[in-house]
Amino acid sequence: MLKPLLDVKVSVLVNNVGNLWRGSYSVMPFDQLRQLLSVNIGSQVFLTRTLLPNMLTLPKTAIINISSITHEGAPYLAIYSASKGFNTIFSKAMSIELLDKVDCISINPSAVASRMSQGMEHFWKVDTDDFVHAAISKLGRKKVWIGHWKHRLLNFIESFMGDRAKNKHFK
Repeated sequence: MLKPLLDVKVSVLVNNVGNLWRGSYSVMPFDQLRQLLSVNIGSQVFLTRTLLPNMLTLPKTAIINISSITHEGAPYLAIYSASKGFNTIFSKAMSIELLDKVDCISINPSAVASRMSQGMEHFWKVDTDDFVHAAISKLGRKKVWIGHWKHRLLNFIESFMGDRAKNKHFK
């Protein structure tokens, strides 16, 4: 429990923290494995649990969980994508549990301009302001959303790729 936050009242909680490790799972250092799970899953679970009781006393609230387009599994990102899968399922479960009390949405983008995506310059990477504007427009209308139109297009293309193609694409 995060005691200093117990009395804090927030109407919108954005869980947008992530740690990424790229490479073969078989050689992932245990300390990085522990840290990635703690950051990507633990922070969302404990912060939400800490703030939720006070959120439920407010008239209109929202929880926005930023997951990843890789939430269904991506080679060389096994633990990252598994943790983002957890984020998506957690958000979906909370949206049902908190129906009519708290608006919950899981947003599953591809690359958005941030510290995590520095050095990844490609067509699919979107500007932060464009992404935030598009995401906010989905509150109250969607429970899970892929993100920017570029990310939805990428997700559509990847849905046709076989495992061998995905292995080469992510390597």
